Order: sequence, then C-alpha cells, then structure tokens
Amino acid sequence: MKHSIILFCFLIGLAGCAPTALYYWDNYPQTLYKTVENPGPESMASHQETLLRIIEQSAKWGRSVPPGVYYELGYISYQEGRLDEAATFFELEVETYPEAAVFVDSYRQMLTRSAGTTEEDPDGEEVESEKD
Repeated sequence: MKHSIILFCFLIGLAGCAPTALYYWDNYPQTLYKTVENPGPESMASHQETLLRIIEQSAKWGRSVPPGVYYELGYISYQEGRLDEAATFFELEVETYPEAAVFVDSYRQMLTRSAGTTEEDPDGEEVESEKD
C-alpha cells in the first residue's frame, strides 16, 4: 500500500511536469487537407480563417506563431492580388523566423516584380523593376 501511494505521488508529479505544446495549430491539418483535396474559394477561405485564428490565439496565449503561418498567408494574399498585405505577412515571417529569409526573399522578389516597384541594385542605387 505504501509503495502504491509513493508511485501515485510520483506519477502525479511527472504529469505536472509535462511540457505544453510549443505552437497552437488549431485545425490547420484538416483545413489544409480540404484545400488541397477540394481547391476552391470556400476551402481557401476556411483555411485562411484558420491561419488568422492561429495568429490570434497564439498572441492571446503568449505563444509564438508556428513557422510558415505568416508565409502561407502572404502567399495566399499574393495569389489574390493583395500585394501590400502579402509583403506584410512575408516580413512578419522573417521577423519571427530569421532563418526563413532565404526562402521568403525569392517570393519578395516575385512580389516586387509583380508590383512594378523599384528595388536596389547591388551598388545601392535604386533601379526600376521590370514587369514580366
């Protein structure tokens, strides 16, 4: 009996030390699957709502936004022609995860070309971007 009580207390102590999840994912896997399986405005809107809810809940609970969430919202915004919003989400991804800069920079360049804005050449001079 004495051993059972000690074992029970030990297990309760271990349960209290269980790590909490690092990121909040909401129902991301389900909405992503639906978007890939049945592409369309409804599934994309549902997935976009999930991504925005992930950001909102992560902030509410003091957690970091999971890697790729800002990027994915930026890509969706880019596809829908909301270039300023896409740039903002790409920037947030790099601010949150600096290691993502290499990946995100290729999309920033694509965004710059699409917008027809100016960018700096390697010498630091501003040059007009070419539209594709």
